[in-house]
Order: sequence, then structure tokens, then C-alpha cells
Amino acid sequence: MNFPLLKSFQVDEPLVIGLNSWLDNRISAGGAFDENNSFSRRGYGYQTENLAFANDPALVTLRESLLSIAAEQLGLPRSGIRPFWLHMLEYDAYGSMERHKHDHNEDFVLFIYLKDCSDGDTVWYLNNYDPDAMCRTTFSLKPRAGMGAIFSALVLHEGLATVDGKRVCVCGIRLSGE
Repeated sequence: MNFPLLKSFQVDEPLVIGLNSWLDNRISAGGAFDENNSFSRRGYGYQTENLAFANDPALVTLRESLLSIAAEQLGLPRSGIRPFWLHMLEYDAYGSMERHKHDHNEDFVLFIYLKDCSDGDTVWYLNNYDPDAMCRTTFSLKPRAGMGAIFSALVLHEGLATVDGKRVCVCGIRLSGE
């Protein structure tokens, strides 16, 4: 497999609309909130429970679209990947996400911004083994609806504080070994 640590891409507007609509419906229906979320300050965001295996028909279609995008971006057949986590997050004003990695759970992470924001960048630290390397190899993206990224689960990253309140769909992917 020949894949960079991080790759950005753009998705079609209907997928963003579908994900936003699903999240709006979940929140308005009082949908489950993941009490073990990673927001750095409690009360500064909403994170769904793991939706990777949920049977909601609308979500199944959206999840399959996400996995097809991931397979295309990774250059793998769709049968070569499977979901492990799927969360939708809505950051409240001043919400942020602590620095973290996903390597304890999955091989790659795909996410898609669901709204434009003037702040709340996602920052990746491509080499975090020492402070000099970490500063030298930093990359960030400003949230723009439909902008996506797929990256190695080994990469340290964080969501900077947002006043605008960003929305993100995050999918953890495991290679299936086929």
C-alpha cells in the first residue's frame, strides 16, 4: 500500500446534507450522547454513540457512502475495509478536542466537516516523537462543509477551540486483510 500519512479531499454536497439531516434528527429526538466523549471540556459538545453497526436505514446508506469514499481514497476495494467506529460530533461554542491518536482502535480515520467555520481547525502532528519534529511537521485544515481528510490512525491530532461550533463526521476504519 502506498499512502501518505494524511490526505484531504472534497465530497459532494448531497452527502453533507444527508449527514447534517441525520444528526439534526438525532439531536432533536434526544438521541444518545456518548458519555465517554473526548471533548476537552465537559458540556462543550455532543458526540453520538458508536454508529458503525447501527441499523437505521438512512444511516446505513450514509455509512456505505463513507466507506466507499474511504476505499477510493485508500486505493482499496470496498471489501478491503470495514468500519470500527462512526461518530458524529457537534462542537458547542468553545468546544475543542484533546490531542489524541486512534491507533489503539483502527488503522485509518476518515472525517468530513459538515459546516463552515472561521475557527476550530483540525491540527495534525505528522511526527510527534520530539518537540522540534512536531512543530516542523504540523498541518491544519479549517472546517469547510464537504472537506474531508483520511489519515493514518498513528497520527496525533487535535480539534482547536471553536466559537462557531463545528460539526464533523468521524469514521474509524480497519483494513479487513482480504
